[in-house]
Amino acid sequence: MRNAGGERRLWRKHKRTLLFGSAFLTLIFTVFAVFCIGSTVSGGARSLKAAAYAGVEKARRFPKDVRVCDVEVGGMEKNAAFKLIREEEERRIPAFYADTADGTEVFYPFEIGFTDNLNEVFEKAKKGGSYQTVMRCYLKGTGKERLIAAVQKPKKNAAVTFGKKGFSYEKEENGVGVDAEKLSAALEKALCSLTLSEHGYTFPRFSAAAFTYVEKAEFTVKDAVKTTRKLASFSTRFSRAAAGRSKNIALAASALNGSVIAAGQTLSFNKTVGERTGARGYYEAKIIQSGEFISGVGGGVCQVSTTLFNAALLSGLNVTERRGHSLSVSYVPPSRDAMVSSASDLKIQNPFSFPVYLQMRCEGETLTATFYGTKTNKTYSLCSEVTGKIPPPAAEEKRLSAADSAQFPEGTERVTIRAEREGIKSVLYRITYVNGKPTAKKRLFSDSYSPVRGIVGIIAKKVEETPKNSE
Repeated sequence: MRNAGGERRLWRKHKRTLLFGSAFLTLIFTVFAVFCIGSTVSGGARSLKAAAYAGVEKARRFPKDVRVCDVEVGGMEKNAAFKLIREEEERRIPAFYADTADGTEVFYPFEIGFTDNLNEVFEKAKKGGSYQTVMRCYLKGTGKERLIAAVQKPKKNAAVTFGKKGFSYEKEENGVGVDAEKLSAALEKALCSLTLSEHGYTFPRFSAAAFTYVEKAEFTVKDAVKTTRKLASFSTRFSRAAAGRSKNIALAASALNGSVIAAGQTLSFNKTVGERTGARGYYEAKIIQSGEFISGVGGGVCQVSTTLFNAALLSGLNVTERRGHSLSVSYVPPSRDAMVSSASDLKIQNPFSFPVYLQMRCEGETLTATFYGTKTNKTYSLCSEVTGKIPPPAAEEKRLSAADSAQFPEGTERVTIRAEREGIKSVLYRITYVNGKPTAKKRLFSDSYSPVRGIVGIIAKKVEETPKNSE
């Protein structure tokens, strides 16, 4: 029993020891845990402090009692202060005046921008200090280009106007050029010179005209007159007695008058004159058709084309399309005529590097075609040569009626109704002169004009009448 009791006592003692050890271990563990947590918190605080020093910046402020541009910003946060200061800077901007030759160009404050050195002022600001920023103004958008455009003036060359009444000239005007580089530099300097006066802030008056120069016109009236000198002219005569023919000549000449043939271009007679019809004012007159003179609408127009043809060749122009009449005409030598119809045109090409101007006038019974342009050292003449004759066929005999015969003197047996005429073969040459000396002779056209068959009228013999009361 004693042994059993001793074991119980030993167990109770051992149990107390275990409980005490467990409590002690719990205490030790708790202290260690608190220590660790404390260390962690302390380390986190040190980490945040290190992070702040590494660049995580706190709000920056102006020192106390600081004024910038007369705005009290002492102790204010930087961005808020900057906003107030720049509002004041913007209020200071006045209008900018730029004088030009034609007046004054005004740029209003809303058209002017600026930059400043406010960051520099902030960094050097000290407690109780008063500072002014340096403003650098500029014209917004295309303001500078607008000023240059206001100063510039394009030069204007003289101009030639030609019409049915002749020539008129528009005088040249010199232009105004701008040295854009120098103007830009001076403009920048003026916009950076904002000063305070008794009337407030102002820019210096800017003289844009000081950076201009004269741009002379390249083509003057004097030059224009030189481009409208007479090259050559040619005239033919017609009879006013043939009223329809003379009216047709005047109408076609008027359509051609005032024409301009540009360099390298071609004038078409038919396109310029238009269709010759009664509806367009043309009359009936003698025309040549199939080797015969007959009546037709537009008779006489070929004299206009012939006159034009000769004037063109004498002026040095090229004739690229032309056709002669079937019969020779009386108003020009052989091969110097030009027939036009709905199927035949006269085309004149300008080989020069300058335009030529055509004037056609009817004065009295004279039709004249004249070309104007820039004179050169060349002149021209035309030479018509007959190279052969074509004999006419035997004359046709035509018996006249008694009525037709009665108009001829008694005793006449034969009368010429149409005279016969030889046909002609001919060639046209153009001779070129340089400074008055012949240098070339060029064959241009060859023609063959039909002969005219004569017509002889046979007079009808008179029959003697027997008196009624004769015995």
